[in-house]
Amino acid sequence: MDINKQVVTLAKIWAEAIEIIGTDAVARYIAMLQDQTKWADVQSAEVNISKETATRLRKFLQGQNPQINKFYFHATDLRQVLRPQLHILYNIGELITFALQASELITNSLRQQPIYLSNACWLSMKSWNLLRTPNERRRHLLFTAPISCLQPTEYS
Repeated sequence: MDINKQVVTLAKIWAEAIEIIGTDAVARYIAMLQDQTKWADVQSAEVNISKETATRLRKFLQGQNPQINKFYFHATDLRQVLRPQLHILYNIGELITFALQASELITNSLRQQPIYLSNACWLSMKSWNLLRTPNERRRHLLFTAPISCLQPTEYS
């Protein structure tokens, strides 16, 4: 069996396990996605994950400590925030700096608790538009904010 078929098969096995077993399977799958080890079970997960599985992952993450207002992010999505005109590869030091700046932006601007996701975990949910970058979240809040009901004055 070629590697692409194996990856697709593993994604389907995990989708079924998550559907049948539930939270325990979701927790294990997320742990593999977050782990830096290149598990075969989650190789190319961001391409092969179904929307239902990705939705269950997001729901599980949101359900952990629901009293905390969380914002899930990945350091490389800050490229659009910090250097939108540059399309270059970053070294590890810059990625750490991005992560710290993201944490600051999320904490101060969005008033949420930043939670870092690995690339595999982030892309698995972002590919289905289940997560937003900090800029996308700020834009969403701006465009869905209620219209001000202040009366115009001669100074406005």
